[in-house]
Amino acid sequence: MIPDLRRTRECGECTECCKGELHANIYGRLMDKGKPCHFLGTSGCTIYSKRPSLCSSYQCEWLRDDGTNIPEWIRPDLSKVMISERTWGEKEEHKYWQINECGQKIDSNILNWIFMFSSTHSICVDYQVDNRWHQLGPPEFVDWVCTHVHRRV
Repeated sequence: MIPDLRRTRECGECTECCKGELHANIYGRLMDKGKPCHFLGTSGCTIYSKRPSLCSSYQCEWLRDDGTNIPEWIRPDLSKVMISERTWGEKEEHKYWQINECGQKIDSNILNWIFMFSSTHSICVDYQVDNRWHQLGPPEFVDWVCTHVHRRV
């Protein structure tokens, strides 16, 4: 019998999603690139028990994974990369991964893992390298992301 390797992951010490790599408005306070959440303290979220649903419902792909697909070293505070599932298309009927660098240029080994994993699992990817955005996927995906997410024509 093959052992069940699935497990539940927890954020632990990781607070990368609060450090200003994602865009959010939290109780009237803007969090955006380079602007961490106003409520992030030295020991984590200062309003954790009263945080908005936007925060409590967000899970990066590392956290959502049961430990059987995404390796432990991809945890955002270890890899300095945050993977978020997003939707695209006219009716937002397709899913893709948005890969944000977290305070430093993405490591080539991590980028290689993303390329291999996404191609093996047919996942479209919008990823950052040195703060510039790039896409992997069919032309329709690239056009959609460039038009709707990055506002390039």
